[in-house]
Amino acid sequence: MTAVPAGTLAPESPARSSDRPESVLPSVIVVLAMSALLLRLAAILLIANPDAPGAMEHTSLAKGLLLGEGFSFNESAGYTERGLYEPSSVQSPPYPLFLAGLFKIFGVDSSAAYTAAWIVNAVFAALTVPALYLLTRRLAPDQRWGHVVGVLAAGLFAIWPTQVFAVTQAQAVVAITFGFVAIAWLWLESLETGRILPWIAYGVIGCFAALTEPVLLPPMALSGVWVLLTPRLPKPLRLRNGAILLALALAIIGPWTWRNYRVHDTFMPIKSTFWVNVWKGNNATDPGHSGTDRPELTAERLAQVQATGRDELRQYDLLTPEQRIALDGKPAVQREELFGQWAKSWISENPSMYAAVSGKRLAKTLWWDWDHPGGYKFFYLYPTTRAVLLLATLVGGFVAWRRGWHFSHVMLLSGLAVLTYTLTVTAARFGLPMEPFQFVLLALAGVAIFGRRRVEQVRPPIVASFLGKRAINDGEA
Repeated sequence: MTAVPAGTLAPESPARSSDRPESVLPSVIVVLAMSALLLRLAAILLIANPDAPGAMEHTSLAKGLLLGEGFSFNESAGYTERGLYEPSSVQSPPYPLFLAGLFKIFGVDSSAAYTAAWIVNAVFAALTVPALYLLTRRLAPDQRWGHVVGVLAAGLFAIWPTQVFAVTQAQAVVAITFGFVAIAWLWLESLETGRILPWIAYGVIGCFAALTEPVLLPPMALSGVWVLLTPRLPKPLRLRNGAILLALALAIIGPWTWRNYRVHDTFMPIKSTFWVNVWKGNNATDPGHSGTDRPELTAERLAQVQATGRDELRQYDLLTPEQRIALDGKPAVQREELFGQWAKSWISENPSMYAAVSGKRLAKTLWWDWDHPGGYKFFYLYPTTRAVLLLATLVGGFVAWRRGWHFSHVMLLSGLAVLTYTLTVTAARFGLPMEPFQFVLLALAGVAIFGRRRVEQVRPPIVASFLGKRAINDGEA
């Protein structure tokens, strides 16, 4: 078999090819989406804790919005003497605005509001199931493989523990995961059909996702250049798509960037925490250099967290007295400059240690964050499942390359995200949006090893009954 590089598209137009998938959902995907929803609602009922909703700064920002104080926050109150309540860009606006709406309806900081946020997470997760299936059908060069692997990948997403537990945190990570999958699918859908609606949807979802998770901003910007250069579309369609994406970026992200310039008097595309995060991952105050927001997890501190249920120590707690004095009372822009100076100074003075901690961050992003106490719960379920996905990425990636699956855009999204986390700071939740792509590779590896003949030659009745009426057989559309 001749190897076809991943991401290399067939020369003929897929819109005219009889072997391209149709954007029609089989009944099994609807069942899987409903199952994913019910499983996550059960997790909310059994696991979620309204007293610890995990909303981070979103709660304070939402309260400020309801009080008429605008998008403001006392970011430095936890690590300086006085702090400063000021216009904030510590978080981007979508989730605090959403949470403020829930507070308005259900009560400020109420259990009902957080429960509603978790339920919305569950809905986003259910929507990710069909999006992942449709993405897989477009990634596959063969319709039969695309259907079978897509069903299996969607099933894995529906039941995978890390994805199920993610809905119990009042954060945007579940919506971001949907955004990763949706824009990967819509990119291929728009390029392979040439239709305008998938491209508009790509721009809208992609820009909102980038506004929520800035790590998506570079791949969205590069995709705008990519679409202008791709030979898959006629030149007028390329120019049209480039203009649409630029217009959507200006309409969705532009107002927030302009707001940041007005309140901070400096160019700040989305958040004001780039150098803060770099310092968290690269500083001289953490003897173990965990590369994350948490200090290195010692055996003593793990035992303390497990005994008390409280995990409160962060890199901010390790600031020196001199650093606290320097930060005290400073606005966000000046604090960002100070953190930048400290981080750049540490990196330049310790290049070998920076390389080592960057390698540690890469391992934590691809596998698991062993300095996060939550990873030790449920009999090491988190590192075990992440190890399975890491192995699947290696095996499935090789199979995808050999069979010519179209992973180039997925590689752009995931590769730039992993590179950013490797060089700056990482966290346990950062790997969640990329897990659906790994489910595709896990399913692909499993089918290639155990079910290749069934997919390519015969559809046994037991497989047909599981996959539904639209299971692909030889010669069946």
